[in-house]
Amino acid sequence: MLNIVEYENLLLANDFEEATRVPLHFWKKLTDKTAFVVNLKELQFGVEIVYGVMSTAILWTAEAWDYFKQHGCSDDDCNLRFYLEICSHADEITASNTIGELYRNYLHTDKDILLAEVKERRKLFLQQITDVLKPLGFRKKGNQWRRQIAENTEIQFWADKSPYSDLYYFQVDVGGGCCFSERLYTKKTDIFDWKNYTESDRRFDWQLQSYEDLRAIVKQAYEEKMKPFLENNLTEMGKQPFVWKHCMCSRTKCPNCWVEKNLWEAKNL
Repeated sequence: MLNIVEYENLLLANDFEEATRVPLHFWKKLTDKTAFVVNLKELQFGVEIVYGVMSTAILWTAEAWDYFKQHGCSDDDCNLRFYLEICSHADEITASNTIGELYRNYLHTDKDILLAEVKERRKLFLQQITDVLKPLGFRKKGNQWRRQIAENTEIQFWADKSPYSDLYYFQVDVGGGCCFSERLYTKKTDIFDWKNYTESDRRFDWQLQSYEDLRAIVKQAYEEKMKPFLENNLTEMGKQPFVWKHCMCSRTKCPNCWVEKNLWEAKNL
């Protein structure tokens, strides 16, 4: 099996360019408005690869192109991205065939077609959440799933896209987020795990992480964060410490607040 330096040399020999300031970020122009991306990272026993196709239409100034040449494309800025791990010679053969096939498929693909395919892929991602929550009585509106739990009070699950990247935050709200709002962890362990890659514990890469992991996160959120509100009245729920900690208005907004203690009292728990 090749080491990471030999992979680097192999990419350079096939006319890929390496970012001048961010090592192991490679790219190769496909069309006037698309590029193929290969980002490498060394493992203890192998190599990790995030690869895919990006639209370069955003690089419409000389300054933007200069920045791109220096830094390359970050993993979550690659519009269509995939993950591979090479730890054996068999993995190496699989990676070569898989990456090569994607490269050939998008060699002449227009950026509008690329972005349309990414849009469809995003719909499939959101459909995984619907498949879990719809049978439980939730209805979808945009990127949130709602279910009424009392008069004028709903419980909501949010898939909130970061304004700074192509990653998502997951959040559970009650009462529009004022009565209870908690952003969810999306990593399984404290150990960094590239297959469940997030730059922080609460951000989810919807293209690199599996649908199986996604459904597990939503199911766990339902069991631990949403189901208690459905099985108990709000007055009783308002006595729970985990609710006090996530009251966002300090009991100042609702005229008949059901949360027993406010945020400032809860901070001392």
